[in-house]
Order: sequence, then C-alpha cells, then structure tokens
Amino acid sequence: MFRIQQLERQVNDGLVITVHWDAIKSQDGHTARVYGTFALPAKDPSDPSFIPFDQLTEEVVLGWLQDAMGEETIAQLESSLDGQLDALINPVVASGLPWSPENQD
Repeated sequence: MFRIQQLERQVNDGLVITVHWDAIKSQDGHTARVYGTFALPAKDPSDPSFIPFDQLTEEVVLGWLQDAMGEETIAQLESSLDGQLDALINPVVASGLPWSPENQD
C-alpha cells in the first residue's frame, strides 16, 4: 500500500529530513491515492542507529513511516482509500452536457 516517492536529506551528513510517500489501492481498474510528507526527527549521525543515506532501503524508510504514523492513522488512510475507490466504482455525481454527442443515444 505505501511507497516512498522521494527523500530529502542534508547534503553535509546525509541525514534524511523529509520522506515523501503515497498510499495506493486499486480495484476493478480504478485507483485511489493519498500523498503525504513526513518530517523525520533530527538524529545525530554519530548515533549507532544512524543509517547512512546510501545504505537506506525502502523497507527501512517504510518502517520509520509506519512506526511514526501508528496503526490508527494507517487504518484511517486505508478507510480513505476504500472511500475513494467506492466513489470511483459507484459514482453518485456525473457531469456532461445533455446536447453533447457523447450523451446522445
């Protein structure tokens, strides 16, 4: 469901400061998407748990993101995606012009 789209980092030490992410869900040819950013807390590069930028994996960054969001926020995002998909699959609003050739039988 989650993908990391981009990372912003400090050039001098490679500290990642912002994660750009999206959550995507597809059903019946329709796709719902939520995009967001997350600012990571500052970390000292001398900390033993610091991971240099060139050694990061998407799995590590996804773990940071999901830990920071928590289960409740993740559940809300999934519910939002489900709502978007339902609106796409079962629309309640349509647009068009009745005199347009595409609306003629």
